[in-house]
Amino acid sequence: MAHQRLEHAIVIGGSIAGLLATKVVSKIFNRVTLIDRGATTKKNHPPPREGEGESQLKSVTCSRYLLETVVRQQVAKLPNVQFLDACKVQGLLTAENSSAIQGVCYQRLEDNKHATLSAQLVVDTRGRGSYAAHWLRQLGVTPPPQTRVDGGLGYATRRYRIPASAKPDCKVMLISHEPPDQPRLGYLAQVENDQWIATLGGYGKKYPPLDTEGFLAFAQTLEHPHFNQAIRTAEPCSDIIAHRATANRLYYYEKVALPSGFVALGDAVCALCPVYGQGMTVSALSSLVLQRWLTKIQTKGSKLDGNTFQKQLARSNSSAWSLATSRDSGFAFTQGAIKQQGFGNKVLLGYTKRLLKQTQQDGEMHLLMMEVAHLLKSPMSLFHPQIVGKVLLS
Repeated sequence: MAHQRLEHAIVIGGSIAGLLATKVVSKIFNRVTLIDRGATTKKNHPPPREGEGESQLKSVTCSRYLLETVVRQQVAKLPNVQFLDACKVQGLLTAENSSAIQGVCYQRLEDNKHATLSAQLVVDTRGRGSYAAHWLRQLGVTPPPQTRVDGGLGYATRRYRIPASAKPDCKVMLISHEPPDQPRLGYLAQVENDQWIATLGGYGKKYPPLDTEGFLAFAQTLEHPHFNQAIRTAEPCSDIIAHRATANRLYYYEKVALPSGFVALGDAVCALCPVYGQGMTVSALSSLVLQRWLTKIQTKGSKLDGNTFQKQLARSNSSAWSLATSRDSGFAFTQGAIKQQGFGNKVLLGYTKRLLKQTQQDGEMHLLMMEVAHLLKSPMSLFHPQIVGKVLLS
C-alpha cells in the first residue's frame, strides 16, 4: 500500500520540543515551516563535557543555549524545513463551517506586517507561553481544563569561570530540596568554556537574592559546604538571572473535542517544575508519540484527528507529571497540592519518604532514583521486592 505524502505542516515554537517535532513532521510532510518569535544565532561551540559513571547513565553537561543551537543547526539542514524567525502567531485559521484547522495568521515583528500561512497540520510547541487555549476559544471550541500545582519555587542562576587551581571531583553537584521541611536547593554544573552554571532555588517564594552578597549568603545556608566554597573562589562572568515560571501545569487536551489538523505537545500541554530536569525528556517522548501517530495516518490515509494523538500523549506524560507534582505537593504551602488520601496512599507516602532518605545514603538507590527521574525506568521499579526490603530495613 502506497503511503500518502502530506503537503505542508506548521510548527509553532523553536525550543527543543518544536525542533524535535519539526524533525518528526518533516518525514511525513513535503514542507514544514517552523515559526518562532526569536532566532538562534549560529555559532561554533566547543563540545559539551562528557563523562560516564559505573552505570549505563551517561552524563553530558552543557548550557541549554548550546544544546538548542546544535539541535537547531541539525534541523536546519533538512531540505524541506523552513524557519520563520521573529514572527508571532496570532491565531488559527479555519474555513467557514469547517471543523478543520487550515493554517495560522502571524505577525512579522520586524515590520509589524501581518500574513497568513495555510497548512494541513498545526503543531503548537510554544511552551508555557502557549495561546492555543485562547485561540480555540475564539473559534468556538471548548478550551481544555487545566490543573496547576505551584510550590512557589524561584531560582537564580549565575555563571562563574572555573579557577585554574580548582580540580572539581564531579561535573554536577545537586543539593536537593526535601519536603516538607527543606525548601532550598543548589545546582552546580561544569559547562562549555570552562565555566560553572550555579543555580540556587527556594520553594515557598523564599527566593535567592539577586545581588552578589545575598547570592553567596544564600549558598552558605545549603547543607553541603562545597557549593558555597566553589563559587566563593570563582570569578563571576554573568549577571544573576532570576526565574519564577516554575509551576507544574497540565492542560487536558484529551478531554475536549479538537478540530482536526491541530495538536499540542511539550510544555504547551505538560509544563513541569524545571528543578526535576524532565522537560526535554518529556518533549522527546512526546515527539515519538507524534511520530507513531503520523506514521499510522500516513499508512492508513486517515484524517489528521488530533484527539487521538492527545489521548496517546496524555498517557505518555502521566508518569513525569505524577513524579513532579507528588514531590512538590509535599510542602504545606503548595497551591493546588495533590492530596494523598486514604490508608493506601498514606502508606505509599510513608514509603516514598523513607525511599528518598535512603537515596541520600545509598549509591545504588540514588542511581535507581535518577533512572526513574530521567524516565529511563518505570516508577514501578522502585517497588521491586528487593528495593522494598532494602527501604523497610534501612
